[in-house]
Amino acid sequence: MSTSAAGFIGFPEAGLEFLTELQANNRRDWFGADKRPYKTSIAMMFTGPDGKRMEIPGFGVQISPNGVELVAGIFRFDKVHLDRYRDLVIAEDSGLELETAHAAIRDAGPYRVEGKTYKRVPAGYDPAHPRAEHLLYSGLHVFGPVLPARAACAADLVDRLMERFEAMSPVERWLQRWCYARQRL
Repeated sequence: MSTSAAGFIGFPEAGLEFLTELQANNRRDWFGADKRPYKTSIAMMFTGPDGKRMEIPGFGVQISPNGVELVAGIFRFDKVHLDRYRDLVIAEDSGLELETAHAAIRDAGPYRVEGKTYKRVPAGYDPAHPRAEHLLYSGLHVFGPVLPARAACAADLVDRLMERFEAMSPVERWLQRWCYARQRL
């Protein structure tokens, strides 16, 4: 076990059992008229100190009966950062570094870069630009391979998460360096 995880012995199995039971009984009439399903996962997002949690890039973990899911990056750019991102995509230095980050994720294994939601290159940008594909993104995030749910109860969970976060970090680091650095806005 690494020193960063010293003393961590995993989450209690009772917590995972509770989430599993909640998922299995999610539509029961236990609480009267309110039929909305309960959330059957525990989610955490780790970001830097500047900005609101879901408005800046970071690393996330979600634990559910279906597994331990990981994400790095930002789900959706606000208007200022979307405009900044697009300009960075077509700029030489930052654009090439973004391509390098994408390649590192592809080479790391079963990781997925997501966030592409637009069908056409935005007005004002050249659809023939070599990185035009990256202009179709409204957010930029990486999903890691899902760990089995029981991994949440293991003492080596933190080490396993850190190993995967390191593989996912090129995109998050690119976002921090180029798109979200305070002095650049």
